Amino acid sequence: MNDTNAQGEQEIAQLDTVHVVALRGKSYSLSTKSIVSGEFSGRYPDAASLLQTVSGVTIYKTGGLGAYSDMSIRGSGSNQVQVYLDGMPLNTAAGGAVDLSKIPLNMLSKITVYKSTSPLELSGRNAGGVVELVSGPGYGRKTVSAIAEAGSYGYLKGGALVHNPSPRVLHRLSVDYAHSDNDYPYIYDPTPSEAGDEEEKLVDNHAFTSLDAVYSACLGLDSAGRHRLSGQMSLHNSRQGLFNYAVPDSNDGYSRDRTTALQGKYSGMVSPRYGVDVAISARVKENLFQRKMPYYIGNARKRRTIYPFMEGMLVGKRIFCECFLVRGVAGGSYDGYFEKDLWAAPGGEEPYAHRFTVRGGIEGEFTVRDIVRARVRAGGVYEIDSTNGDSFHDGMGSRPAQSDRATYPSGQGEIRVQALPKLAMSLAGTYGNRSPSLHEKFARSDKSFGNENLLPESRSEVELGVEFSIGALSSLITGYVNQTGDKIKWISVSQNMFVPQNIETVHGKGLEWDLRLGPAPWLLVSNSLTYMHNIIGSEKNSDWDGNYEPLLPQFKERNEIRLTFSRITIGHTLLYSSRYYRGPHNRQYIDPGFECGIYAQLSIAKKIWITYRLDNYLNTIDFTAEGYEPFERLPKPGRMHYLVLQITV
Repeated sequence: MNDTNAQGEQEIAQLDTVHVVALRGKSYSLSTKSIVSGEFSGRYPDAASLLQTVSGVTIYKTGGLGAYSDMSIRGSGSNQVQVYLDGMPLNTAAGGAVDLSKIPLNMLSKITVYKSTSPLELSGRNAGGVVELVSGPGYGRKTVSAIAEAGSYGYLKGGALVHNPSPRVLHRLSVDYAHSDNDYPYIYDPTPSEAGDEEEKLVDNHAFTSLDAVYSACLGLDSAGRHRLSGQMSLHNSRQGLFNYAVPDSNDGYSRDRTTALQGKYSGMVSPRYGVDVAISARVKENLFQRKMPYYIGNARKRRTIYPFMEGMLVGKRIFCECFLVRGVAGGSYDGYFEKDLWAAPGGEEPYAHRFTVRGGIEGEFTVRDIVRARVRAGGVYEIDSTNGDSFHDGMGSRPAQSDRATYPSGQGEIRVQALPKLAMSLAGTYGNRSPSLHEKFARSDKSFGNENLLPESRSEVELGVEFSIGALSSLITGYVNQTGDKIKWISVSQNMFVPQNIETVHGKGLEWDLRLGPAPWLLVSNSLTYMHNIIGSEKNSDWDGNYEPLLPQFKERNEIRLTFSRITIGHTLLYSSRYYRGPHNRQYIDPGFECGIYAQLSIAKKIWITYRLDNYLNTIDFTAEGYEPFERLPKPGRMHYLVLQITV
């Protein structure tokens, strides 16, 4: 709901003559990366593809449009990364990680990746970075826009956004539709150890369709804009066919997601030195899973899972002087998990698990003539988990009802020095914890068995960044070291049965370099380079000890060259990722190589844009039938063509 500059400066929202000052503080870490809609609208098919362009970020994608995708920041686990949409956490206590493929990119106005420190309101839950998604445009003139896309393998997308500000009220409505048949070709090799039996097939039963709508309103309660009320309602519905490589041409079933979310917020400056935000949010997510033809024994089922969520949060600010202020946050939330087997015989209690959370934090911010800026923060989370002990899968029996409670501290510190007008340096340190998810602790299914004795993951990191700009050249170099204690991994204990275990420690270090060069008005060159070195240390499990973190390329580089001539823009992108390790003993590897793309855009009267994209024209397919990780069980599309039409009035 607020305008925020690229560095997260104190937010000032404008409703014609109304001005609102919000309470959020910026991140002083130079590694924080913000991308506004003008830089990605029409040029990427989904949020996962866009986030892959950020240094330090690794995306795990399982197939075509709508296929499950999650992310890692600097080698963190995907369930360590906290994702927020307009201030509401998208992570659930049941599973932890967020599926980025279900977030419509067209409705977003800005994406911010906090690799190190993050705003107070978004801290305390995570141990591996934060991604903040903001929907709709900022405050300003009335806008109506529409976008339509078509591409390979039945790819269709469309969206519309209406932004209607008035002197006291702002309304905005966005609607997004996406569909893909996802029937791309792949090579099926039933016996990888024998040559000559490979054949080309088409992915079957992998079609994806989604529909999203978001409506929000903001009301200024006084003419000076010191007090305001805002509210938002969002709806999501999607359906994905269930494809499995092991049984081509005989796949069936689907997975359907439905989510309804409501948010309300009051923001106000009760005096020149005191401010307060009060926010309430609620969400209900429902998943329906059905498969009639099992690809292994016991898999046929029709199951409904419901994830309710509610949260209340209070944020306060006290300004002592121009160079010192204090912020504080307090809140509580409820996260639940309910499951019902719709084909099971009547009777028995449905399995469920609950998590109640109370969190609080306080930070002090110091400023010295805009040359030195620093912040110190401390916080904590208190959680109560419980389950009724019933099995999450028929035939697996039950386990005793359980209740568990624990406290998880967190802290952040950062300092930024503007040594010269074009030279800045930052030093930041973070410490956080990730409590095991409800599934990791309590679940019992045909493929997994929870472990209630799991310890929370702890993660600490220190980073140093230097940023300078000289004329048309700007460069940012960030180095860091981190350590994850009691890292949780799913360990295979028998065929098709996995149990989560703490494998002790992961030591990481890395370097990120972002470079932009614009030697002429018609030429822009950008490059982002990532180097990560994560080593596992485990005395308990010799298969992991001394190995690299699995599924994590050590080296990644993305380069883009953009040429602009009058109304025509032409660009070329190159993404290189080094080999990564995987497998039961983490000693096999995949070499994904290069992915290249081109695009061309025509602007007509600054109101109409026509864009053609060709992604991954080398037709690289990062897949093997011998993969041991779930997302390697699905082939990924290679070469993809897109045509995009955008209109803004």
